[in-house]
Amino acid sequence: MAAAYIKSKTGASSLGGLGEEANLAIAKFFKDHRLSSGLSVDQVAKGLNLDQTKTVESYESGTVAIPLEDIFALTNLLNIPPEDVLALIFDITSQQGRS
Repeated sequence: MAAAYIKSKTGASSLGGLGEEANLAIAKFFKDHRLSSGLSVDQVAKGLNLDQTKTVESYESGTVAIPLEDIFALTNLLNIPPEDVLALIFDITSQQGRS
């Protein structure tokens, strides 16, 4: 099953089309990595060139799907191997294919 990409009103693509459960798994993955890295929400917001920490908090709670460009930026900012992110997305889409 191919990942479900959606475009927001701003034109940013995200993985939000995978559903709420997937958003929560992706959110937890990045929050756990942020906490492990010792970075604050404010530091991540600045690293993503965001004006407000509320956006990062929304990403981490799963209430807002993380745009793909921010997924790529978070991967770099938090020093996450890209293959770990791909494995997460593969696991999510594989589980959805079995549902």
